[in-house]
Amino acid sequence: MLKKDVERTFEGIVNLDILKERFSKDLIKATNDIESLKKRIGNKNFIEKAPQAIVDECQSKLKQANLHFASIKRKLEMLE
Repeated sequence: MLKKDVERTFEGIVNLDILKERFSKDLIKATNDIESLKKRIGNKNFIEKAPQAIVDECQSKLKQANLHFASIKRKLEMLE
């Protein structure tokens, strides 16, 4: 979908500048979540001492955070 199409679809319903700002903030939060999870998973002590279920949960959260990041980025790109 092109920016013109997005603008026409939401014209008068949604303030696109506010939506862009929200997506930008969400992108920053997703980036911070990814970095935090990568540090945790990259910590040798954590991997060695944490129960496997916790390690698996962190890895799952990292995958979800990456998917969320990609989704937000695509939405933001459609608005630019």
